[in-house]
This record gives sequence, structure tokens and C-alpha cells, in this order.
Amino acid sequence: RIFRLEAVGCALQEQLLKDPDLAAGVCGPALELFCFRRICFDEFHEFTSLKQRVSGNECLAFNSIRLIRAPRRWGLTATPRMERPADISRMAEVLQIFVPPDSASEAQRFLDHFARSNSWDVATVPLEEHVVEVSLTGRERALYMSEAQRHGEHTERCVQLCSHFAADEACVDSKTAVDHARQKQQTEKVENERRIAETKGQLQALPARAAEEKRS
Repeated sequence: RIFRLEAVGCALQEQLLKDPDLAAGVCGPALELFCFRRICFDEFHEFTSLKQRVSGNECLAFNSIRLIRAPRRWGLTATPRMERPADISRMAEVLQIFVPPDSASEAQRFLDHFARSNSWDVATVPLEEHVVEVSLTGRERALYMSEAQRHGEHTERCVQLCSHFAADEACVDSKTAVDHARQKQQTEKVENERRIAETKGQLQALPARAAEEKRS
């Protein structure tokens, strides 16, 4: 799907170069058609985490972002993931720079050359700790325990399940919640494939439409 989307954008770009009048008939052009002067990725760590998800359309979103053309690319984040060389490799990939995911020395070289951080005096900021007890529902508890068994209780995902999550009222148990999420992802996949096919059809019809408009 990734390469089909890129191929559609490249083919449309070639046709627009040959006949600029075709641009009037393009509906929803792909971002791959454009070259931006610069791109700034805010909350950069969120983009790098997309590649870790292999289900649904997250991987497609990651590659779509990576393929956007711009000679200057910036990533802004206060919480970068830098525990492993693979984390640095994903960060560099969004910036269109190759770093081996298993080389700590190359990862460090990338950070030394491309990364910078601003320091600030946290001692001047007063800190107050508050403990808020959370009572999970049966459905929420099932999802939390499933996540904790797979990744541990101290992961970011478990914290989110405690703080910013409410199980769908239609989900009577964790299995139903998982099935509901899979069904949603499958629906998104079908919709994206339909839109790609529709764009390809519009692309194939553009020359005939342009020729007809010239005759008229």
C-alpha cells in the first residue's frame, strides 16, 4: 500500500509536468506531489512510535510522513525515546537519515551531529506531589492486566489506561474490546484502499478529460 500510494503521487506529478492544465481536475492531491521548504514535527516521539505498530494503518502513516519531501526537517520533543539504538534509528528515519538500528556508535554519532537540547533550571519550579486513587471498572481492569502482563506495569501504555482511558460501553470484556479495535482497523484499511483506487481512477481519466476540455 505504501509503494502504491507513492507511485500514484509520482505518476500524477509526471503528468502534471507534461500538462499543467490537468491540475484543475485533481481532487485531493497526495502530499507526495509537493516539496515543502521545511517541515517541523512537533511531539516528535509520537511519530517515531508509529513504526512500532504493525497492525492497522499506523505503519502506512509512518511511511507517508517519512516520504514527504522537504530539504529541511526538524523534530521537536521534550521526551525523546533514546533507550536503544533502534529508537535513534527510527528518529533518524523520519528525518530521512539512515542509522543502523543495531549500532550504538552510529546512533551516538547521529545524536552528536544532529541533536541539541535546551536546559532549564528546574530547581526554581516548586514541586507538589498528589496521589489520586483510581478505581477501574471490570472492563478497564481486564485491559490493564492484559497490558501489564505483556509489557509490565510501569510502561507508558499502562499509565494511559489508568489516566486517560475509558472502555467502550459496547465492550463487555477485554476480548470484545480487542475485537472492536480490530474491526475498526479493518474498516480503516478498506477505506484507505478504496480511496487509493479512486485516486488511481481519477488519474487515469485525467488525460481524456483534458483532451475533451481542449476540444470544447
